[in-house]
Amino acid sequence: MKIKKLGDRGSAEFYERLELLMRKLKLMGLKGMECFHTDHTKEESMKLVEIAEKYHLHITEGSDYHGPEFEK
Repeated sequence: MKIKKLGDRGSAEFYERLELLMRKLKLMGLKGMECFHTDHTKEESMKLVEIAEKYHLHITEGSDYHGPEFEK
């Protein structure tokens, strides 16, 4: 949901451009897509699940843990 230059977050344009990107990345070997994240609304997560399923991608959930060097 934070990919730049896809349009306004959650808009039809955003999801259309995201799907184009997912198609390209799938051809390059993409295996999964983060669909659940604390910053996503339920509606956003469900739309991402729909896209992931359409392209047969593993559905993942973000923990946002990047290691001890990023702890506050």
